[in-house]
Parts: sequence; C-alpha cells; structure tokens
Amino acid sequence: MADDSPADPPRPASSSGDGAGGTGQQGTPAAPASLSIHPRA
Repeated sequence: MADDSPADPPRPASSSGDGAGGTGQQGTPAAPASLSIHPRA
C-alpha cells in the first residue's frame, strides 16, 4: 500500500515534466522491490 501512495505523486509530476524522470523513478523503486521479493520467495 505504501508503494502506491508515493508512486501516485511522482507519476503525474514526471509525466508533466518530460516522462524520462518517471522512467527513472519507476525503475528505482521497482528494482529494490524485486530484490526484496526474490530472497523472500
């Protein structure tokens, strides 16, 4: 749930900026999340 909250504000802000920022921000949170799930699984 926490991921959705912080992802909401940066998503629209990046889109309005250039879109490139959104890709970088989305990749950053997604990378750590996957690593956390891998070891957990």
